[in-house]
Amino acid sequence: AFSAYITHFSFWDIARYTASDVHPPLYYWLLKIWSDLFGTTELAYRSLSILFGTAAMTVAFFLSRKLFGRKVAWLSLLFLALSPMLIRYSDEARMYTLAALIVMSATYLMVKAEETKKRKYWIWYGVFVSLGMWTHYFTALAWLAHWVWHASQSWRKGSTFKELWKKTFSREWV
Repeated sequence: AFSAYITHFSFWDIARYTASDVHPPLYYWLLKIWSDLFGTTELAYRSLSILFGTAAMTVAFFLSRKLFGRKVAWLSLLFLALSPMLIRYSDEARMYTLAALIVMSATYLMVKAEETKKRKYWIWYGVFVSLGMWTHYFTALAWLAHWVWHASQSWRKGSTFKELWKKTFSREWV
């Protein structure tokens, strides 16, 4: 009900209202655009979360395939499709599936950036980190986990403490 209610305001009013709320405005802005395009029925509001949940499963499939291979990717897709939590949040007009999509996408980009050493992937990673913070503040926990993973990868490669410090607090991460 809250998500449907807030879409009746202007973008500026949504930003002002959510400034004193626990949730940032990105999802509500996207929901406003979505409801302007597809209507204000309950199905229209909830369908955006279904779209984000489906997209999150797709990104998780590609991430799993990149990290663990094809069999694990299909298994992870099956588990996500049957996940009670993802099913529940895909049915709610709330930002949780968008946050899942952003975190999955950022994780994929981080792995790709580590693998290729290309700056463009770090830039896109930063964009997704920002989008995550504009979606739900708990995405910061994922960014912290990414940072720890990045540090552990440097440590496992036999870096000295000085090299580890330099890589962990590099421009890409700061």
